[in-house]
Amino acid sequence: MGDPTFRVRPSSFMCKIIPRDFFMAAPGHILIAADYSQVEMRLMAHFSRDPGLQALFKSGGDVFRGIASRWRGVPEAAVTPELRKACKQVAYGILYGAGPNALRQELGVSYQEAERMQRRFLETYPGVQDFIRRAKAECRARGYVETLLGHRRYLPDIRSDRPADRSRAERQAVNTVCQGSGADLLKLAMINIHHKLRKVLHAHVGESQHQRRRSIGFPVSASDWDPQKPRCRLLLTIHDELIYEVGIGDVKEVAKIIKECMEGAVQLDVPLTVSLQYGRRWGSLRDAPDTFLPPPPAAA
Repeated sequence: MGDPTFRVRPSSFMCKIIPRDFFMAAPGHILIAADYSQVEMRLMAHFSRDPGLQALFKSGGDVFRGIASRWRGVPEAAVTPELRKACKQVAYGILYGAGPNALRQELGVSYQEAERMQRRFLETYPGVQDFIRRAKAECRARGYVETLLGHRRYLPDIRSDRPADRSRAERQAVNTVCQGSGADLLKLAMINIHHKLRKVLHAHVGESQHQRRRSIGFPVSASDWDPQKPRCRLLLTIHDELIYEVGIGDVKEVAKIIKECMEGAVQLDVPLTVSLQYGRRWGSLRDAPDTFLPPPPAAA
């Protein structure tokens, strides 16, 4: 692993282009993908305590449309897709420490226009600017930053005499607080889901480790793999997303558990929201309806 912001990431296999349609659920099962929606922006709203930004997340509407509306002083109905996209890039650019030059290249605007867009965003949401300054100052004083659950990342270059090194460490300080806290949420949710599934899927007290693994669908060896046995197992973690393979008969119950555990992992000042997708093939997942009805199992 070894991601500096504590996310789960392989260290030896960095292929990002994967033919997803090659990966299918076992017969009698489907895949459920659960993804945190805008989790790092929600964490920025939480840490910044900016009332305007928090109000947008609490309203439950299109967050970036709402941000763009306040940012440009126009009604939400007047926010075009292009303006929404630009607002999203400005917001994430600020979160990740991108300067006007990087934003200029992203949006195809002049340096002066990119600088003006960032300045206007921070004027609209002053709590974000305060959070950025606070994160840098605390890192400079302590030599490290902490995530939501107390994981520390030491950044000795925050006190460097070299401006380039110091600037990089300042960007890393701000980014780590939000991105690392997002990793905290995902890992905590994984643990909570695991324990809840053990309880719901009738794991028995006093079982051996192998028996417990079998009871919740984790194959211990090739001989344990029974594709006809209803089960639920975690297949993948991808940034802010969890992918499970679930027996058809358990889909609605498991989907409810996953969503509740992820959205309730930690109580923030803004709500956490999770979107669900499902399907037989990883590359062809569909948005799950509120009343989650699984598709019929494909013929073997």
